[in-house]
Amino acid sequence: MQSAPDDLVACVKCLDDMSQRYLSQLLPAFAAVLMLCGTQLFPVLLNPTLRWLYIVIIAGVVVLTPGFLKSMKLPMTNFILVFLAWCFLTVLWSEIPRLSLYKALAASSIMIPLFLGGVLWASYQQNLDDIWRFFRWLIPAALLVALSGRAGQGLLEQGQNYYSGLAGNSNFLGWMMSVIFVPLFWSFMHRRGKSTSLKGIMYTAALLLSLYYLLITQSRGAMLTTAFTAACYFFSTSSGRRSKILTTSSLVLMVCFLVIPNFGEFVYQKFIIKGSGTDISGSWGLSRASIFEATLAGAQKGAFFGGGYGISIGSDPSGYSGGFTSVGYGREKGNALLAVVEELGFIGLLILLATFIYFLRKARSAYKKSLEKSHKIQLGLLVGYAAGMLIMSNFEAWLVSPGSPESLFFWVYLGVIYGFCLRIIRDYDYSVGVDVINGRKYA
Repeated sequence: MQSAPDDLVACVKCLDDMSQRYLSQLLPAFAAVLMLCGTQLFPVLLNPTLRWLYIVIIAGVVVLTPGFLKSMKLPMTNFILVFLAWCFLTVLWSEIPRLSLYKALAASSIMIPLFLGGVLWASYQQNLDDIWRFFRWLIPAALLVALSGRAGQGLLEQGQNYYSGLAGNSNFLGWMMSVIFVPLFWSFMHRRGKSTSLKGIMYTAALLLSLYYLLITQSRGAMLTTAFTAACYFFSTSSGRRSKILTTSSLVLMVCFLVIPNFGEFVYQKFIIKGSGTDISGSWGLSRASIFEATLAGAQKGAFFGGGYGISIGSDPSGYSGGFTSVGYGREKGNALLAVVEELGFIGLLILLATFIYFLRKARSAYKKSLEKSHKIQLGLLVGYAAGMLIMSNFEAWLVSPGSPESLFFWVYLGVIYGFCLRIIRDYDYSVGVDVINGRKYA
């Protein structure tokens, strides 16, 4: 017969195992749910209001998961906490203190649980290749949004009627396609001779669909992110595979020039200037020039300390009606770097840059220490997409909008990649590795 203390230990272990299973199953599903909350798909269950309920559920599971308190001590977590502390500090000089306070609270309730949820999820996977399970619900969710739409133009048509599916915005749908490109591209490149299987055919078809819808959204930011991610994969892979990619790409381009009349002009008109009928500067100016200029002026006024988190310097404060939402107040920022300076000043920008630099250094360390080539390639592709999203943020500025679908995805995705890097370092170099699950630091 077990003693009372033994029963208690067994009960605690059972609860820990249950929390671990819940996180492993829920996080990929909720990543897809939070993405869909920004679309027009099933609005009764998937809408901007209910997303906060889903975030609370994720946060509750993460807090109850073994390793949560130890993961709070990770260096990357400390960087995020310093950034959030600065967000709260700007309340003291904000033009609208209530707005800055509420937005800092919202950012804290999102960034910490989602990031740590990603870290813990990655640490609980049985092997490093299981990281692709993170995308298992994102792929069908994104394709469903794309396939459900009707308005828009085909690939070979010109004009400004950009395709948006049920995303409600062509740039948003383009970003969703760039997200699922990552796992689909990996599957396509590393099926190891299983391309004729049913699963292989389905993944190939899904990849082609994602690329097709990415192109007809004509989202230059999403296409740039996807191209940057593919380039990171290219430089991470073996020389033999690089040669095959270059040869195949050259042949595809030759066929396009032969089959599609005036292919170069078509690409310029369709994707570079997005059917606007103007030159490059005119095309950019139609959608971004005034937004960029207003944000630049705000950044100049923000200087070192910023105008306050969530503040649009110079906007009418009466537009803010209170609460966590700032709908009706402020303006579109359009550029993440300038928006951060406007709201949080150069000090806030430096903290954020330090956070991302530390992340990239940790990824570089994992890349160098990994003895498995496939893990190096995975890191190149996955980290490349994280960096690509930061590049894209300089056209969309979702980085200062913590409740946006892009921001929600980014922080949980960053946590997954960071946890993946810790796993690699732990497995290949015990002198610096950290076991997030058991809280051990190998000496």
